[in-house]
Amino acid sequence: MEELQPGKYIVAVSGGVDSMALLHMLVQRPGLELVVAHVNHGMRADASKDEALVQEFAAWHNLAFFVARLNLSAGTSEAAARGARYRFLQQCSKKVNACGILLAHHQDDLIETAILAIMRGTGWRGLAPFVGNVHYLRPLSDTPKHELIGYARRHNVPWREDSTNVNEAYTRNYIRHTLMPMLDQKSDDWRNAFLQHIRDQQEMRRKIEVELIEWLDKHVVYYNKSANLRRYDLIMLPRGVAYELIQQLFRQLTGNSFERHIAEAAVVFAKVSKPKKVLQLNHNWQLKAESANVIVDAR
Repeated sequence: MEELQPGKYIVAVSGGVDSMALLHMLVQRPGLELVVAHVNHGMRADASKDEALVQEFAAWHNLAFFVARLNLSAGTSEAAARGARYRFLQQCSKKVNACGILLAHHQDDLIETAILAIMRGTGWRGLAPFVGNVHYLRPLSDTPKHELIGYARRHNVPWREDSTNVNEAYTRNYIRHTLMPMLDQKSDDWRNAFLQHIRDQQEMRRKIEVELIEWLDKHVVYYNKSANLRRYDLIMLPRGVAYELIQQLFRQLTGNSFERHIAEAAVVFAKVSKPKKVLQLNHNWQLKAESANVIVDAR
């Protein structure tokens, strides 16, 4: 597990072996002030048992404990559940002024996420998952799943199995239980080769994002909840580069990327729209055209 700087951290703990092992590792380390955050999605009849386990473990170690009970329906998509979970984690982080949010994603998660992205027709970012938001930290990203299970057993760390993890109606479960074992049978070294490709892409993504941020720092004027960009500067860029810059600008202002078709529409709007035109990006943000500038601001 990679080293962490001393400070206060939110630890996302589901009650599964990955996050319980992570939390057990963290409580052994001096200089860390840990706040446990648990999301009870309400999508399983036994979800309350997961919550009770995490709360009891936190209390045993005198850790602050936050819980969100979402009462989501059984048919809620993985993306919707994940979005709700991350919003709660961000709220917890702001509440206690944490210096980071610790997630228990491990090496197998990294591989699964990249494969899932390929299956969905990813762009280049999909091959470099778990990069892009410095507030989310994944200290187990180099640790294989089997090592976490071994750690939990050696140290008598309690955990609960999520019954939905064996349901291959979820694509990620199919990748985990069928596709990856099949690849293991075909090749002894595919995981290492694929991981190296992911690491190379992650490093490239970090370098690209540094350059995007540097370009925006030179060309964008920021106000409270808005940003002003000269249209000429954007017009002179290739469309793909302009798209990446717009998305990076959105992330800096809103904390999230926009769906691809929205960001592409924003690029076209910024380049060709007439003054005083407005493009609604979502319920909270809009793009306004002036003769020389384009302005992103909150509605």
